[in-house]
Amino acid sequence: MQASAAISNRESDNAMAALSQEELAACAQILALGIAQHRMKFGVIPLEVAPATDSAGAARLREAVRSSFDEALRLVRQKQATQTQQAQHAAETAAQSDAAAQAAIREQRRQLRISVSAAVQLGLLDSDETCKATLRNISWGGASVRCEDITLHAGQRVRLQLPIGKNDKIATIATVLRTTTVNGTSEYGLRFDSMTAADEERLEKVLDILVANPSPDARRSEARLVQRLEIEYGDCGEFCAVLEDISPSGVMLTVPDPLEIDQSLLVTLSGADTHHSLSLRARVVHQTLVAECGIDMYRVGLRFEHPGDELRDRVAAVLQHLAVMRPAENADEFLAEAG
Repeated sequence: MQASAAISNRESDNAMAALSQEELAACAQILALGIAQHRMKFGVIPLEVAPATDSAGAARLREAVRSSFDEALRLVRQKQATQTQQAQHAAETAAQSDAAAQAAIREQRRQLRISVSAAVQLGLLDSDETCKATLRNISWGGASVRCEDITLHAGQRVRLQLPIGKNDKIATIATVLRTTTVNGTSEYGLRFDSMTAADEERLEKVLDILVANPSPDARRSEARLVQRLEIEYGDCGEFCAVLEDISPSGVMLTVPDPLEIDQSLLVTLSGADTHHSLSLRARVVHQTLVAECGIDMYRVGLRFEHPGDELRDRVAAVLQHLAVMRPAENADEFLAEAG
């Protein structure tokens, strides 16, 4: 028993020696607080320890002291763990908010936003229900809407319907970049993520009309209404090779000038020896500086903002047109690839 007690005492001494000054101070504070509370409840409790009259009593006293200290240390470390978790959560939340805010600022600087007030429909992506909202401004890459009937958070994906004419509308999937409150009403900054080619064409026409007839408070800027990237390849074969490399997830292209990450573009691909071309809505997801023949170029990764089925159909249609321009012995093979 004495040997066991001696080992336990050494382990306790080693554990205490490993404590930091902050942990020791926190333990002392907890123990002092416990003594003060007992004094308030039961009267004076002397701090002077009466010596034990026998070895068994001394052992029990040491065990009680060690148990009290261990309990205080557990409380200190639980508090430390909680504070660490709270700090990490606050840092992650702040980083996410800052990233969303920076993305919104970049989007505003990158493209002309046209002030306009119009009734639109807004709803969650995974729901068929929509509610009335008011369009505040719009650009090629996104829009800002106010809505009293739905609560959204940064990062959520939504469906936005913009009525044009009497019986038509532009439908797009968008991501919430930021949320603000204006005169007690929630306002959401949206980034367009996906729309059909037909809706893309209608949106560009609407934007052209709005630019030609801006609202009184609309502000002009040097930002282009639609950011365009036009790439012409040397011949039909090179053009086809790029088209065959296109997938719903995107494509890699080499361009002479740097683009901005998260920039929304209208990409037009064509060949020098054909009148056929393909225009696609895409967003820049990454880029790398590369040197080709001593000249700085940029390898850019684009993610397309079209439904997958429509994208495949549009690429296949251009490939089929180009197939007839290739040597007859390769036409069947090329058509099979396009299908």
